[in-house]
Amino acid sequence: MSECCCPSTDKEEANKDKCFVCGGRIVYFQAPKEFTCGSCGRTEQGYVSCENGHYVCDTCHKAGAFDVIKEMALVAKSKDPFATAEAMMDSPVIPMIGCEHAFITAGAFMSALRNAGSLNVTDAQVIDAMRRANTISKAAYCGLAGTCGIASGLAACFSVILGSSCDKDREYSMTLMAMARATQAIAAEGGPCCDKDFVRTALTVGCQMAKEYWDVKLPIHKERIVCHHFKRGNHCHGSRCAYFPKTKEELRRLRE
Repeated sequence: MSECCCPSTDKEEANKDKCFVCGGRIVYFQAPKEFTCGSCGRTEQGYVSCENGHYVCDTCHKAGAFDVIKEMALVAKSKDPFATAEAMMDSPVIPMIGCEHAFITAGAFMSALRNAGSLNVTDAQVIDAMRRANTISKAAYCGLAGTCGIASGLAACFSVILGSSCDKDREYSMTLMAMARATQAIAAEGGPCCDKDFVRTALTVGCQMAKEYWDVKLPIHKERIVCHHFKRGNHCHGSRCAYFPKTKEELRRLRE
């Protein structure tokens, strides 16, 4: 289950770090509890709900968002993965915190590599990387098992491009290295989990590795990013984050 526990058609509500049904706070559990998905009715073990018990499974929560982000990735023209990722994260279907950010990372990075041209990345590969990221990401498991779906989203890109599989040598190693380096960089950011920050961190690692492995230099402009998502939830790192508004004028403008 993602951070926001129930789907909503209200664009403003979909952007808030709270339950879409009752507005209650999100609660994380150390031991699994049995929940019934309010959308499909499936009963399963979960670690996250709102304080009043509202719950929706990962499959239902991410279904609509995946199609929206896939379309954005396919039509994107930018070679700057940060620019594409920011547009994706601004979509009203994307919550403040959630596993949707795994396939955002994959879609933004792969579309940038496709647009750069030298690796001959296809639309089919963009979609494949997003599907792999979607499959491996599971809500709350960054804290429960140390497995960040955003880092996995980046690693999925390297796996698709390299043709990695369990029986490969260098390709397998390079894919795991992408996962390890992205995870280490995200861990260095500290908590609580801020998926907006972590997407940007993983993309930074991806751009560095693209240059190292394939001599592909993407035209990134992350220094232009001033995050406006800090208003949406309680996971913001504030002044610890490189993308938090740095001046009173930036802060005033974003609060308006």
